[in-house]
Amino acid sequence: MDREKADPCREAVGTRDIVECLGKENEVATVNYRAYLDALHSLLALTLGNGENRTPGPTGVPLTSKELVEELDGAEAAWRKYRQAQCTAAFDLYKGGTAAGPQASSCELMLVRNRMRELEKLYYVRLHD
Repeated sequence: MDREKADPCREAVGTRDIVECLGKENEVATVNYRAYLDALHSLLALTLGNGENRTPGPTGVPLTSKELVEELDGAEAAWRKYRQAQCTAAFDLYKGGTAAGPQASSCELMLVRNRMRELEKLYYVRLHD
């Protein structure tokens, strides 16, 4: 997230420079995102075998750690499809012009960064226990 504040592509001139810069930023963001997701997986799986609370409450029986990880994996698969569709739409909006590439790359970068923010908020209690 700190990289977003610095805007490392602010000095890029021309479409090629912008696409190259955004490509590098996407690589870094993707590596960071995968590490973040792996850490979240590990945190969700921590209580496996440690006498998880399966006492029914007002909204049902709490999921096991394994079920929580599987649920995250399902949501992640759906998010990847959404990201692909959205960034294809961003590209197609400018298809035929030089802005198509930068728009698609900006879309990917924005969505990966936003996804990390979403996961932070959705899993806040698990991340900060």
